[in-house]
Amino acid sequence: MPMKTRLAVALCAVAAGLCAAGCGVVDTGVRVSGAAPTPTEPAPRTEGGTPARSVDAVEVLREDPGVSDAVKEAVVRPCPEGYGEGWYPVYVRYYELPDTGIPVVLINVQGCAGSVACTGALGGYVYRLWEGRAERIYTTTGGASEVAWHEGGPVVERADWAAGSGAGGTCPESLTRTRLEWDGAGLTEQRGE
Repeated sequence: MPMKTRLAVALCAVAAGLCAAGCGVVDTGVRVSGAAPTPTEPAPRTEGGTPARSVDAVEVLREDPGVSDAVKEAVVRPCPEGYGEGWYPVYVRYYELPDTGIPVVLINVQGCAGSVACTGALGGYVYRLWEGRAERIYTTTGGASEVAWHEGGPVVERADWAAGSGAGGTCPESLTRTRLEWDGAGLTEQRGE
């Protein structure tokens, strides 16, 4: 076999090997082919240091029939411009519910036109990660509300706009946090705290 042919065959074999190694399927939950990246905190690690379950938040939102049309519209494609250009406007954090050991993912959706300085949240969702799926256990939409983790547990944060604010009402004057508690089936808001 001529030297050029042997070299070409060797290069093809190496390329095929690299492609096979780099294209293996890793099961990290629901995936979107060709999806743009989503700002996210790394999935938590178990005691042994191995990654715990994680999800493709965009696909979870798209497949959940309980998610509003406005939110689904926001995750049809990555943001075309602005601070989130090339990214889906979805922000993800992984935690474990206190005193339960239940792994959850907090997903907040902000419109592409939203400002970094002022809240522009379309909705916040908490999903329980179990039995190979993500089950929605809490939703907040409207009123620029989102889900967060505060002082060791989940909360819903709602922006408060004071009448006649100096900023012309564009940015909230303050934030109200309401603790979320696990009731055995989902998260409920704890009023009066």
